[in-house]
Amino acid sequence: MSKISSTPLDIVGILQVCRDIEVCCAEIYRVYEERFADDAELQTLWAKTRAEEENHARQFALAINMRREGVVVSTSIDKVKATVVLAMLKSIYDGILLHTPTRLDALRSAIKLEEKLAAFHLEAVASFQDDSLRKMFQSMMRADNLHLKALEDMFKLRLGDEDR
Repeated sequence: MSKISSTPLDIVGILQVCRDIEVCCAEIYRVYEERFADDAELQTLWAKTRAEEENHARQFALAINMRREGVVVSTSIDKVKATVVLAMLKSIYDGILLHTPTRLDALRSAIKLEEKLAAFHLEAVASFQDDSLRKMFQSMMRADNLHLKALEDMFKLRLGDEDR
């Protein structure tokens, strides 16, 4: 992981954009949760995925506070790149507010989104001064980072249902 930023203000700014990325993802899943409320299984998946994204955002907020205390020492993400990704997410959000995708298209889009955003998760973005803190954040992310597999499994299940 190459370090991009070293000033406290730069690091906090990058972590804030990464937090906003997680918040925007949570909002996308909240819309899906509402739009597919007639499908209990799918709604449950969207609610769980939304909650996990909200947890990721809280982890970034914690890292932002830690950075102010000198615990986060560098980042591997450029703020411009992160801002471009956030703009893309906001565009997706605006689009789904106007036109609800099919269930399969929503799942397909979420899978692609999660794959793309893996590089923006906290354990991939931040370098910590203390190895035990790094491990704590990695553990937190692993604990709730199974939503990509859950989305893929649901997609395969629903795709199989359409073939019948």
